[in-house]
Amino acid sequence: MSSIKTLPPAAALSPAGMAPPGSGRISRLLLSLQNGRLTVFGLAWLAYLATSFITRVILSAISLHDGLVTWAMLPRAFAMGMLLDSVTGLYLCGGLALYLWLAPRGLFASRFGRRLMFAGFVVAIAAFVYLIAAEAFFFDEFNARFNYTAVEYLIYPTEVFTNIRESYPVGRALLTALSIGLSATFLLRHRLRRAFQDDAGALRARTLAMLGYGVLIALSLEGLSLQNAQGANTNRISGELADNGVYSFFSALKNADIDYDRYYATLSDTDAAVRLRHLVRQSNTRFLPPSVTTHPLARQVDNSDLGPPRKLHVIVLLQESLGSEFVGSLGGRDLTPNVDRIAREGVSFTHLYASGTRTVRGMEALTTSLAPVPPEAVVKRSHNEGLFNLSTVARRAGYAPTFIYGGYGTFDNMNAFFGGNGWRVVDRVDMPTPAFPTYGALPMKS
Repeated sequence: MSSIKTLPPAAALSPAGMAPPGSGRISRLLLSLQNGRLTVFGLAWLAYLATSFITRVILSAISLHDGLVTWAMLPRAFAMGMLLDSVTGLYLCGGLALYLWLAPRGLFASRFGRRLMFAGFVVAIAAFVYLIAAEAFFFDEFNARFNYTAVEYLIYPTEVFTNIRESYPVGRALLTALSIGLSATFLLRHRLRRAFQDDAGALRARTLAMLGYGVLIALSLEGLSLQNAQGANTNRISGELADNGVYSFFSALKNADIDYDRYYATLSDTDAAVRLRHLVRQSNTRFLPPSVTTHPLARQVDNSDLGPPRKLHVIVLLQESLGSEFVGSLGGRDLTPNVDRIAREGVSFTHLYASGTRTVRGMEALTTSLAPVPPEAVVKRSHNEGLFNLSTVARRAGYAPTFIYGGYGTFDNMNAFFGGNGWRVVDRVDMPTPAFPTYGALPMKS
């Protein structure tokens, strides 16, 4: 009987039936690249991509329901979003990549190493799932991904986290996220165990993979930005859907900036001046001509027919999170008897609107008449002392303006701002036995 002799696959590459020089080394290198460590990295990266995709689906459903976007806008949002999610996933898995690169096989495949990896997957997937809820609530509030507003909130974790815990089901969200993290890791257990068994342990191969990882990171830093993902001429909400919350958060943290024109309604300077002149026009005012001043609102006011000024008490009440639906004098529920009494006895302005999304923006507007300036409110900026503000006018009229706050005025830099602009400051430090304390920063004097 004749027998058929088979040749190894490498023999087909050589006329003489011999492998080309170095082909065995290349084969071993490629084989070692397919070891379990790349599987571990890939599973973590794909887990983040999956939760990011679910987040985008939820936010798209919210936007479609509210009529903020159309179906035609979604393909671009999902395509650009997948790219940004992929890059963000590479960033988030950076620590894992370093561990997989440098950890010797004795650590990686040991009992401790396996338990560490399983625990890491539970925590990571739970965190990714919790981000879905966090982004959904933030988007519902601001119609935006995490931006500089989120950065500002985290500067004061005590007040913010207390408010979040009281306003949202944080406990249930955390428990749900942890349960999903445990369940997902349980489903992946066979793949992870196989990864520990398949670890080839070749440092040279891991280094090659790490170099490729570094090249991808470098290319993303050079060629990807939020502006590219969001699109300059696209609908703002569709741009937000294309965005990635983690990426935009760290971008805002790094740049300490927010695109004013993107998040605030604006007018041209000419249109704004025309509207403002109409709003402040009175029978006893005369606008100054351009030959005298370039300021469009500069005017001369004649109050001689009113007689001498009356020195009445002036109270400016700043109450956070108190909507008009809770104020009786504004047509709401009868829950504010003292505010309503002051409104009846004094002057009540009923056509004022919020100038920003934070309480500090209201302080900025009411005291200095400034519109919100990006990114930080004037109250929180350095070198904000000596401004022309409400206290300037009050002191000229013989008043002694006082800022009274029931919490610690170091919050949002209020003590420094009001103290540096002509106000006497009284805060919780000056109230040794407060009847109803509010949350705030540490009790320090500015």
